[in-house]
Amino acid sequence: MPFPFPNRNSRLSRWRFFFRNRRGTASLDFLLILPFLLFFLLVGADLLRWQTTVLSVENVADTAIERMEQQGGMDERVAQQVTRWMEKTHLQPEQWSVMATPVGTNGEEVTITLTGRVPFLSFRLFGFDVSVPVEVTRVGISRKEPPFHSEHEAVQSKEETVKNQEGGDEP
Repeated sequence: MPFPFPNRNSRLSRWRFFFRNRRGTASLDFLLILPFLLFFLLVGADLLRWQTTVLSVENVADTAIERMEQQGGMDERVAQQVTRWMEKTHLQPEQWSVMATPVGTNGEEVTITLTGRVPFLSFRLFGFDVSVPVEVTRVGISRKEPPFHSEHEAVQSKEETVKNQEGGDEP
């Protein structure tokens, strides 16, 4: 014999049917929580993307400062290499500002600064356009030899180098 339901007009039956038919509330709760869940998942992905961008920019800056120390500063060849390194690490060179010291001589300070912004896509879920600035600066010392003004200076420099290698200055 099936379970007898009370009369639909009684008080008890109204409350029983109210608690029994709650199918739509779970989907409503899920719809309310879903944007926040997606936001926190996407913030994690944005933070990972920001960190990889920072590491990539630091690698480009380190490699560029090494090359600038050898060349004495930023020249056209170094600028092309920096652009190539940025493309290789999946950074868009047109979105990054590069400030560097021009070519100098031995012993001078060389500096490169890369500045850009990394957009956080998770905030677009709520209608905000948020981007985090990234700035990396590296400083080095130029090791470029100064140009010779005459043939006599070049010969003297070569003789001094040979003498130092042979240990001719020692008593």
